[in-house]
Amino acid sequence: MNTERFDAESIGAAVGRRPNNLPWGVWIFVSLTLLVSAGTVSAQTTSEGAKAGFIAGLEPDRRPAGQPTIGEVVRPEGWRKQALRGVSEPIPESLNFLDNQGAWYTPFRKPGMDGRYDIRGLHAAPN
Repeated sequence: MNTERFDAESIGAAVGRRPNNLPWGVWIFVSLTLLVSAGTVSAQTTSEGAKAGFIAGLEPDRRPAGQPTIGEVVRPEGWRKQALRGVSEPIPESLNFLDNQGAWYTPFRKPGMDGRYDIRGLHAAPN
């Protein structure tokens, strides 16, 4: 059984008593100054972003006006053969996503780790 006694000094230190024993007035002044300055910086940042006309993240479902869009996906000749390199016939239906992915990046078509982890042989010379 622990019979250690706690006095007011040790309890005050445990709950985060102000460091350096500065007067409470100094800590209140510093805290209020930091809060006011943080609010001022936040307001300035918001107004500058509004002037620019676009703030990322406020409307993630909409593209900013005047930005380029992908209108048509152009695939180079032989893209499907390269994408399915190392996959044996019959091609699994789960790989049909390649036809519908558009211009999205996919690591499926790029070589990954080599050595024993290269199960599709993408690091070897193409046949």
